[in-house]
Amino acid sequence: MRRKRKVLVHALHYAVERGELGSHPLEKIRWRVPNPAIAVDPRVVANPYQARDLLSAVSYEGGYRRARGRRLVGFFAGMYYAGLRPEGAEAVALPDCRPSFSGWGRMVLHRTLAQAANGGPTPASSPTSVG
Repeated sequence: MRRKRKVLVHALHYAVERGELGSHPLEKIRWRVPNPAIAVDPRVVANPYQARDLLSAVSYEGGYRRARGRRLVGFFAGMYYAGLRPEGAEAVALPDCRPSFSGWGRMVLHRTLAQAANGGPTPASSPTSVG
């Protein structure tokens, strides 16, 4: 929030210097960075039993040949177990996953499929390692 506000304030100062604005509109506003939440409310986060039931339920979605249920299991499992955002979970490909038979595996995300304003995918700027 601080960084975004700082960019906005500098842009407004620049507009005042160029004569586009008569005065700085945020000068009279007192603002502080909001305090972050200390704890996560357990009522809004799925517990392991709910996650297992969700993955079991979505596996039955659609027909077997279309593999919709299997894709949804991978999508939601990536979000729950790896902490992926939906746009990151949607972009995961098999070569990005490196399973480990003695513990947690490794997943390297090379891109995301975030929807931009024009509706097309926006690639991530750098790879992110999860796991």
